[in-house]
Amino acid sequence: MTIISTSPFLPLELFFMIIDQVRDDKATLAGCTLVSRSWLAPASKHLFREIDIRGQEQLLHFYNFVSSAHFLSRFVKKLVLWSYDDTEEETLEFDVLKVAEILANLPRVDELSILGLSILPIDPRRNVDLIQCIPRPMKTVVFGDIIFDASIYEFLQEAILAPSLESLMLRELHRLLSFFSSVHTMHLEVDCPYFTCPGLLDLENLPPLLDFSVENLTLNADGCVVDLIRNSATPQALTTLQCMPYEECSNDAVQELLDVSPELRDLRFVRYHADGPETCGLPMASFDLSRNGKLQSIHLEAQLVRGFHSIHFATLYLAPWLRTLSTAPGTIQEISFDFCIPPSPEGTPGAEYLKDKVVINQEAVVQLGAGWSQLDTILDRFPSLVKVEFTAAYLTSTDGITGDPWEGVSDHICECMPRTRERKVLVFGVSHF
Repeated sequence: MTIISTSPFLPLELFFMIIDQVRDDKATLAGCTLVSRSWLAPASKHLFREIDIRGQEQLLHFYNFVSSAHFLSRFVKKLVLWSYDDTEEETLEFDVLKVAEILANLPRVDELSILGLSILPIDPRRNVDLIQCIPRPMKTVVFGDIIFDASIYEFLQEAILAPSLESLMLRELHRLLSFFSSVHTMHLEVDCPYFTCPGLLDLENLPPLLDFSVENLTLNADGCVVDLIRNSATPQALTTLQCMPYEECSNDAVQELLDVSPELRDLRFVRYHADGPETCGLPMASFDLSRNGKLQSIHLEAQLVRGFHSIHFATLYLAPWLRTLSTAPGTIQEISFDFCIPPSPEGTPGAEYLKDKVVINQEAVVQLGAGWSQLDTILDRFPSLVKVEFTAAYLTSTDGITGDPWEGVSDHICECMPRTRERKVLVFGVSHF
């Protein structure tokens, strides 16, 4: 007698589609792993795709666990290590060898975020050759607010001079970057009280980052960090770069990075540090873009402060901008100028403040050789130009803001730029923080 099973049967593809619908619900996914063996793999794929480690205790537990949890190697693709925001929690501290060991046990990880952590120096008594971590291509790498905490190095202060101390910290960062070969998107932000004289660092003692290249780079760090990437043995595949160097050594490093980035398409100078042109009194750096023959867009930012006038703006910002744009290739399609307006003494930005800053009279133009008419001439070099955007960004909320910051300003700029105006590419806008 033949027994025909009447139990329902669904193809595995339907199981996968059902589980995909709850891929962001960790509790439901955990329940799905207990339903049957056929549900275990597709549910685990989503359940363990991203691992978040928060705080010192979780890091130690995970570090001890990951070497024996072989199933994780099949599923984990994103790893996030970060400290708690609560200042009462212990700061998350680690050395790069722990990262190497963790990554060695998670070969499918291609997204890594290390946020707000303190990097410990490697104990010289440890045998670093014991860790064999083969550099891998990555989709995204974020080093957010990496801290080389001064307290960690206090025991070294009497024995090691400051430049050597900086070299030591730089070496730890070099080891971090050496874990990767190519990176699609990288955000690098370093916070270190000893990174005050990066020009003193002797980078020749560091080996090159073999086969290391980045495609999209957001760089919130000094020139010594740029040098780590620039000194790579591989020509850069950089297509997007965001930074704003503010020291001479940083300027030199960024220029050399631009020189070895022939594929660059999007260049953004965005202020990230308190020491900007109007706070230190030094002009923004100008750069030679003649080697970036595929560049399509440039973003330039002015962080205005109260008390200075149009001559300061023309000297500190506009003149360097003109020098940079005069070297840009004819492939440029979009240029944006972003003016950040501080609040007035009453707490709201004044509509007349931007006018006082950027409306440059003819006498000053002749004296300084920098004015909007000079920009009009330079823009003739870009036949593919489709947009020149000016944005006034308020640094306060919109509550109580009255008036148009472009009143009397946009007309002045258009009057000084007749050829660009006729091309109908000028755009004026307002944004709020």
